[in-house]
Amino acid sequence: MARRILIIGSTENFFLRGIEMKLKNLGMETVYCAPVIKELEKKVPETDLILLNTDENVESWADALVYLKDLCLEGDEQVMVIGTAPEYETAAQYLAAGSIKEFFERPLEMEKLLDAVEEYLSDEA
Repeated sequence: MARRILIIGSTENFFLRGIEMKLKNLGMETVYCAPVIKELEKKVPETDLILLNTDENVESWADALVYLKDLCLEGDEQVMVIGTAPEYETAAQYLAAGSIKEFFERPLEMEKLLDAVEEYLSDEA
């Protein structure tokens, strides 16, 4: 069964589509979701890992980040964050510390991300 990765970001842009393509090439299923609670409610179940791609508007995602924090505390969800250091600091204020598996600073080193995702999923298996 393919491992399912939820990718959260403001827009499904070229950058995120590139990540999706690389993950699919590794045999993983990817699902995109905007940082909106109603969408998260539908897409988070049955997710093996959450990739959170922050941007300069991450502060406006507060409701969605609190929702994610609650999901991570209730379930066993883990989040990997992609963004700048200030964006990460903002997101980390909302997410539970134990639920953030790793942080990848932009510009993203794709191989490091892919290796971390594969390692995390193989450990979980």
